[in-house]
Amino acid sequence: MARPGLDLDDWCAESDCLLAGLETAQILAELQVSADCLIAGLLYRAVREERLPLDRVEERFGSATAQLLEGVLRMAAVSDLRKTGDERVLGQADAQRDNLRKMLVAIVDDVRVALIKLAERTCAIRAVKNDRERREPIARE
Repeated sequence: MARPGLDLDDWCAESDCLLAGLETAQILAELQVSADCLIAGLLYRAVREERLPLDRVEERFGSATAQLLEGVLRMAAVSDLRKTGDERVLGQADAQRDNLRKMLVAIVDDVRVALIKLAERTCAIRAVKNDRERREPIARE
């Protein structure tokens, strides 16, 4: 799956993004997704953390993989909402409604985008299962 010229140290230094990518890819592999989807799942965390530019992904892995990652990044806008103590999970703020709309549009465009995001969130939930303090905010995402 690795392609020549992609230096893993460039995008995984001092980060667990490689491990998270592998865990995400493992879940996706069990779902027997396409190679583009599998690669996008592997690279998502590095792209999200801005350790790997999306244009470099397109150069090395093609436009299909880059488009999947763009869709997952749009969905990530929903995860970026930070809930304060008095906000409802599905509050009525304009920004929240807009982000929910973006997530739904991304799902409609390509179901693989939703699979990647769900696999990534599954990994996040597994990672905090024994950490009560972090578990609730992750679950709300």
